[in-house]
Amino acid sequence: WYNEDIDVLTEDREVPQSTNATATYTRLRTRVGALEIRFKESKRLKSLGFDNSAIKIIEEKGLSEKNFVAFQLLNGKKIIKGQDDATVWELQKLLIAKGLSVKLDGVYNDETMNAIKEFQQKNTLYPSGIADETTINLLLKK
Repeated sequence: WYNEDIDVLTEDREVPQSTNATATYTRLRTRVGALEIRFKESKRLKSLGFDNSAIKIIEEKGLSEKNFVAFQLLNGKKIIKGQDDATVWELQKLLIAKGLSVKLDGVYNDETMNAIKEFQQKNTLYPSGIADETTINLLLKK
């Protein structure tokens, strides 16, 4: 692996051009490796039925494919005590997946609120008990 008669695999510290060429080659190789991993993951997600826009969201948000559906349902919503719907159901599933004890019933009651407060406190958020966007994004992380 030579570039302008410089061996980019073996750095010659006495030759500044060699040091620069080796460093550049190493950076490029690392970048290509990262892209290869990303493309393989994208191919895997495609095989599961995700489209390009879903894959982009999964990558940008650091979501697992399992949490993508929850993200779509919960994205941008604030969930508060008293709610009784599918968003609360998904929220409770996320709490359970994080190891918190809460009944999976789709009702945002005291038990769910306390679990949210516990999660917020563990993650250095203000323990309001309201599942806001920041809390939900943290719950969705892998």
